[in-house]
Amino acid sequence: MVYDANGHLLSNVWHPDDFEAWIEQLRQFSMFKTHSRDKYYNQVYDALDEAAEDSNGWLMSSYIPGEDWTNTPYQPLYSCLGEAYDYEQWDCARKFFGLFLCKVLIQRGDEWDAFPKAEKEDGTLYRRRD
Repeated sequence: MVYDANGHLLSNVWHPDDFEAWIEQLRQFSMFKTHSRDKYYNQVYDALDEAAEDSNGWLMSSYIPGEDWTNTPYQPLYSCLGEAYDYEQWDCARKFFGLFLCKVLIQRGDEWDAFPKAEKEDGTLYRRRD
């Protein structure tokens, strides 16, 4: 479960239309590459769930994947958006990653507070509630 900065429980990610469109691109890419629509979705979901489980109670969305996603569970989030390899693709991929993390945290049984960094590229800071 995730609470926004005003203490309201989130029932869905921010920008749900963008997120669902990117999820569909990920599923199509996964089907094309692996013959399974859900392989990459599950791979990313499991990696993010593990990151939350292994955290010390704090997560900064932009720090989890690092700058180079090559050969990480997160690479399909970038690759499914095309082959341009430019800033616009990177910008979409990082936003997709952040929304994906939010989705995972919403679906977990523990509670998290979210502190988005408006107008910055630092991502969203999450703090697990005690």
